[in-house]
Amino acid sequence: MTARPAALVALVAPVALFALVALIACASPAEAQVGYPPAASPFRDLVYKQSVNAEAGFFVPRRDPAGVAPQSGPVIGVRYGVQFANPLVVSVRVATAFTERDVIDPAAAPADRIVGTQTAQLMMADVNIGVALTGFRSWRHLVPEVSLGAGFVSDFQGADAGGYKFGAPFALSATGGARWVPGGRWQLRADLTDRLFKISYPQTYYQTTGGEPVLGPRESNSRWTHNPTISIGIGYLFDR
Repeated sequence: MTARPAALVALVAPVALFALVALIACASPAEAQVGYPPAASPFRDLVYKQSVNAEAGFFVPRRDPAGVAPQSGPVIGVRYGVQFANPLVVSVRVATAFTERDVIDPAAAPADRIVGTQTAQLMMADVNIGVALTGFRSWRHLVPEVSLGAGFVSDFQGADAGGYKFGAPFALSATGGARWVPGGRWQLRADLTDRLFKISYPQTYYQTTGGEPVLGPRESNSRWTHNPTISIGIGYLFDR
């Protein structure tokens, strides 16, 4: 599979899955309580519509062919969420990943190319639209959610000594997770997010100066990459 069709599949597959889950979510809550007396039902109506959450986790990006993109590191962030209507959920997230990345000299021999490491604090921001699979209620205090989002990722730095610049690429995101709502104004949540964004390389990575280039001619100068983050958080609930 070539890079372009593969990227298309990576973009379309989460959308198709999201649409299927949304249809199931819209159909199932109305039937969920059938067969249970109210006191014995595992479902409980939610009370609050909005939340503000503090989150922490770990960013685990896929290694890029040139080995210069940001590497794994811890993440902290905040999330504002609102459940507008059963089962629609909208959220805004801002997070920072504390990472490092290698700096290479493309003119050097392969064994001597890495000239150092550079701090890369990635800001990740996105807006997400999703569905709560149990509607405006919890199942045994759990509210599973799936969502799709769009935003950007940036380290706010210029090009390094080798000409590489991470920039501020547009990012798509797909998230699956669950909230634990035991009652009252506090909740816990856990999420797995995959951010899909482009890594682009400078032309110097393809040039030869009597030696081997960083990337071969078959390697694209830009590619979509998967960049998962796992996170947990605590949230304050408000607005009945």
